[in-house]
Amino acid sequence: MESPINTLKNKSLYKDRETLDSGLSAVNQLEGLRKRLEKTYKDLEKEVDLGEIVEQTLKMKEVEYQNNNGLAFQISGDFKDTIVLGNESKLAGVFNNLINNSVNAIGKDSKGMIELNFRNKESGPLTVKIIDNGRGIKKLDLEKVLVKGISIGPVKGKGLGLSSAKQTIERMGGDFTIDSVEGSGTTVTMKIPLNV
Repeated sequence: MESPINTLKNKSLYKDRETLDSGLSAVNQLEGLRKRLEKTYKDLEKEVDLGEIVEQTLKMKEVEYQNNNGLAFQISGDFKDTIVLGNESKLAGVFNNLINNSVNAIGKDSKGMIELNFRNKESGPLTVKIIDNGRGIKKLDLEKVLVKGISIGPVKGKGLGLSSAKQTIERMGGDFTIDSVEGSGTTVTMKIPLNV
């Protein structure tokens, strides 16, 4: 006959084993979901014309902000026929968000300039800079703006835009940085691999 202590131990081990198996099953299900989502994202990646995305986004933004009297957009460098491997809607979202952030930093009643600068090095990535002469970002806040869920601007958002933009560019094998001087403006630099 089994002692009461051994009976309790065996039941406890059985329950612990059951809990462990249940937890392991949940982890395996999550890993499967992660792999399916990653495959779905990869399936959405294709060759896209970044120049076309930028042109469409700028046309939309010029209409959206036509009542901001002092706001001007400027494009420098060659961005036509710039083919990259990426998710078209995510890339459009990156430019949409960055331009909106610049407009918010400049303010409605201020004269402002948003410049999109493209530099294509033949043997390297496309460098895209979005430069504004808005209010800039405090040095203490500069690291925070890339953290998901953090919003520091006067127009309170959900804090998803910059972290999502950074994630999109990095997922493409690129680099995303922000430089800013409070009171002088902000420069977002993206280095995006070309699909040649």
